[in-house]
Amino acid sequence: MSDEPEARMWEDEGTRYDTRSRGSYFESAFASTEHLDRAPLLSEETYSEVQTTSTEDHHCHWKPQNQPPSSVPQLLAALLLCAVFMVCELVGGYLAGSLSVMSDAAHMLSDCGGFALALFAFRCARRPPNATMSYGYRRAEVLGAMASVLLIWALTGIFVYVAALRIHTGEYSIEPDMMMIVSGCGVAFNVVLALVLHGCASDIAHYHSHGGAACGHAHAQEQRPRIAFRMFRRSKHNGLVNGDYSLKDMATVEADVNARTKNINLRAALIHVIGDLIQSCGVLLASVLIKFYPDAKVVDPICTFVFSVLVLLTSARVVRDALAMLMQAVPANFRYRECVSALRGVRGVRHVHSLHVWALSTHYLVLTAHIAIDDLSESERVLHECQAVVRDQFVVQAATLQVERHCAPRPACPACRQPAAAP
Repeated sequence: MSDEPEARMWEDEGTRYDTRSRGSYFESAFASTEHLDRAPLLSEETYSEVQTTSTEDHHCHWKPQNQPPSSVPQLLAALLLCAVFMVCELVGGYLAGSLSVMSDAAHMLSDCGGFALALFAFRCARRPPNATMSYGYRRAEVLGAMASVLLIWALTGIFVYVAALRIHTGEYSIEPDMMMIVSGCGVAFNVVLALVLHGCASDIAHYHSHGGAACGHAHAQEQRPRIAFRMFRRSKHNGLVNGDYSLKDMATVEADVNARTKNINLRAALIHVIGDLIQSCGVLLASVLIKFYPDAKVVDPICTFVFSVLVLLTSARVVRDALAMLMQAVPANFRYRECVSALRGVRGVRHVHSLHVWALSTHYLVLTAHIAIDDLSESERVLHECQAVVRDQFVVQAATLQVERHCAPRPACPACRQPAAAP
């Protein structure tokens, strides 16, 4: 005999749903079905599966057919190009006796680390959780970022030390011709790399704009059942009425969010490559100056100092974000107060407390909260609507909400008090 609870049907705004647990909630339209299949409650061990009977042959774990173009081939190509040219630049800088060229290679190492981490994050996201790693391997992205930054800082420190010795002793020579060749190749390489990343970002942007058009939604809706997402506006008829997204296709929404996320990542990488291009142009100008004015060779260690500062500035944000994730801080772009207000706006909710939000990785949010209501017979409806709120409005991929009977908050209880200021 099966241990699964008996399925029962319920209707909402003309759409029928099949639920297997009383205290269950919606599977998010914004959560990727690759890594978030089921979400249990804190108080129950059963799972919920949102299904619809609008199609005869369906499966609870939907796999979108209209996927955005994958950025993995472009990132892999960029990683290989960066690795090859980084080695060439190190060798060329050594032969030319130029620290600025070798420091530019160290900056190129940060690019390699960024591309490798992006590919590593894609791979980790596909690995399912297990009994040991219940959240999967998403946090490995943060650890990899910290290791990459520490390596870059160590190399930068070595270059700064050698540059200071050169300025102090003045006993060094530079081959301007070799320096010009290597720096010129660096400019050309960064232009090619920018074109590769720009082409990938443009493809994804085109997909996203097309998917948001009427024709894109029409194609997806022919193949996927549609689910109604309730918004916050009050109605005298049923308490909540549909907002701008009255009927939203889950596959289309998920594809749009995935495309937007990848587009943002690639644009950030493109901006970083443009910074490298400017740095390579600076090295090229320094080599030209040394070529025609040999006594100006001090420009090379000075450029090393400048580029080292740029490396530290560009990597400091990575360290800050990684530390915030490891400390489970509320993400900077998460609207904490608005989320509390939105949950309180659900019909029947009296109080919201113990709301915690943190990021497992750069694009995977986790949320837990206690929802206090007066009538526990409404707990299933309140749970469904609150879950739709955090998933639909605040792009939370994994949410666990506990519905409980409302009692007066105690001022002395830390859990009853909200944070003094929004993060």
